[in-house]
Amino acid sequence: MKNIRFLFKRDITEFKHTFKENRDVTGAISSAVIMLIIYSTFIFVFYKFAYAYLTTRKDATGGVFELMTFVYAASALVGVILGVRKIYGLIVAGKDYEVLLCQPVGASELFMYKLVRIYASQILSTAVIVIPSVISIDLVTNLDFSVTYYLKAIFGVLTLPFVTCAVAALISVPYAELSRFLESRFVVKLIIYVAVIGIAFYFYGMFLQ
Repeated sequence: MKNIRFLFKRDITEFKHTFKENRDVTGAISSAVIMLIIYSTFIFVFYKFAYAYLTTRKDATGGVFELMTFVYAASALVGVILGVRKIYGLIVAGKDYEVLLCQPVGASELFMYKLVRIYASQILSTAVIVIPSVISIDLVTNLDFSVTYYLKAIFGVLTLPFVTCAVAALISVPYAELSRFLESRFVVKLIIYVAVIGIAFYFYGMFLQ
């Protein structure tokens, strides 16, 4: 456990050192402002969507259940996508020998440290979607939500990452093989990207109808 804390402290130290070396304060502030605007837009759009959806429902409780199901499904999808990339970057493509040679850390401790990092990133990605959604639903309904409502949301934020991590771990194996296959095949990669974008626009058009 001591070595795992040591690895996290090393990450924080490297982040501070990188930030001081770059000294691009304007760029950092601009990126933070852009992310804040995008996140605020997401919250505003979901609030309007929840208001329009729940105010037209006669059964408000059923509407809340359906909306929360959608929120958790969307959060799980985002978690799986981000989890696959995180698992691939840390476990599959990670260069463990650099850490094992330079730091007094065992292979099992290094693996546990990576699992904790993946789980923490999943909690963060789940929380940024679920928490504002839960608050928005509470604000647009006339239902008298108790503390249990928010405790269930927190429980979901802490437990859903276990599911998304498991699914992402299964997908990361074929993802790694596909990444190696496409690494030097630009044309094939471009065709796949265009196909994915086309499918996304197709389903988006279906949703608008």
